[in-house]
Amino acid sequence: SSPAEAGPPPATTSASAPASAPAPALRCEPTASAGVFAGSTLALFDWPSEDPNAQAMMATIRSHGGAVVYGGCPAEAVLDLKPDVCIAPRYGPPRLSKPTTVPFGTPRWVQACVAEGALLSRRSFPHFELGPGPLPLADLSGMTLRITALGVAGDSHKKRRRLEELVEVLGAKVAQQSTRWAELTHIVCAIPELLDRKVYDAARRKEVPVVTAQWLFDCFNSNARQAEERYAVGDILGKLETQGDSAEMPTEPAPSTAADVLSGHDIFISPSALGSDEHLPQMAEDLGARVRMWRHVPELATALEAFNASQGATPSSAGAIPADVGGGSSGSTAGAAPPGKRQLVVLLESEEVPKESEPLGACIAKLSAEARSVFVVPAWLSETFQQRRRLPLDAFRALPEIECAPAAKRPRLGLSELGEAAYAWQPVALKCLEELSEDSRVRTLQSKAQQKVKAGLRLAELRREPSRVVG
Repeated sequence: SSPAEAGPPPATTSASAPASAPAPALRCEPTASAGVFAGSTLALFDWPSEDPNAQAMMATIRSHGGAVVYGGCPAEAVLDLKPDVCIAPRYGPPRLSKPTTVPFGTPRWVQACVAEGALLSRRSFPHFELGPGPLPLADLSGMTLRITALGVAGDSHKKRRRLEELVEVLGAKVAQQSTRWAELTHIVCAIPELLDRKVYDAARRKEVPVVTAQWLFDCFNSNARQAEERYAVGDILGKLETQGDSAEMPTEPAPSTAADVLSGHDIFISPSALGSDEHLPQMAEDLGARVRMWRHVPELATALEAFNASQGATPSSAGAIPADVGGGSSGSTAGAAPPGKRQLVVLLESEEVPKESEPLGACIAKLSAEARSVFVVPAWLSETFQQRRRLPLDAFRALPEIECAPAAKRPRLGLSELGEAAYAWQPVALKCLEELSEDSRVRTLQSKAQQKVKAGLRLAELRREPSRVVG
């Protein structure tokens, strides 16, 4: 198992104090100015102080640009220092006395970010989040699973590693090259269409279940072993055969298999989204989409208007998108756009969502509710790429839905106008310190956002080629 799967630093402020004695958490600054966690603060939440792997976890985070918050009593003391993410040592809901908005991640997420040199979405693989219950699962203990049919994409080795990690987290073992058929209990296909038919036939003869990777995901998300029959790949292979495919499935992927997923789509990528994940354009192109990176709001508005014109629309203002550009219902999982129409999707980071007074906000304000649904977070593309099927846009909305404006409320006076504390128990000085801390946090987030935009603009310039421009 991973050396940093659990555990806090070797010494904490509460190590020698009684469990009931309150103690503040401590903060360690990064030992490197650059890295995947630069500008972020990660908290070690509720790690047993005797765990020897805690120091390694701290060193990993700090050496990749992150600050670490740890210790304190109770465990929630780390939340007082406003971390960006809490890293918990165990799977299952964290032990909290009250809800918190701070997201939780796992040591596996930290290690994957370091290994890939990028700040990965915690939603990209199930075991990057804590899940609904404790792991490993007793029902998967002693099982041996082989991961296969990943294709030849450039990131297939990364996907294999993540799936193998998930297998280990669930409590099963990963089959090695030397593993014999008699030892195998399951074969897990990342892309069932790419499964070698000879392997499938051999598994059927030996009564070894052949399931999709979704079986692993659902075992994790439900915290229980799922019935293999619901995830069998036989139905998928049968459909391919009825469509006239050869009885022998090729070991190499057919070029059109993945390229059909987003065929007929035009993907517009924002600078910040591109700066967050430079692989987004390649993902979209591998799935059959046409890609455009926009650098400035006028460029996006012009591109949207040009797109509408190419589809036979006559928008009354720049940036106005007809309702059918989203391909009908935004919740549809169909991979193809309506006949004669291309489908538009705009990738936008959540933190990029602007105010109406800003240029991008003004552009978006002109859009209808249906048109706003084509703005999604980058996770939509990465998840679609991983699952090789078009996911519904609604689940990844980047823009809030339009709601009726609430009745105007009487503005609340600030501290400077009151000249006293907001509450009798809250000194003015303390409130000011909290405001300064929050201001510092906002500045840090803004700095990180600017860094992503700069990286995205640089990458967009490198990719500006006529063959990649929509139009």
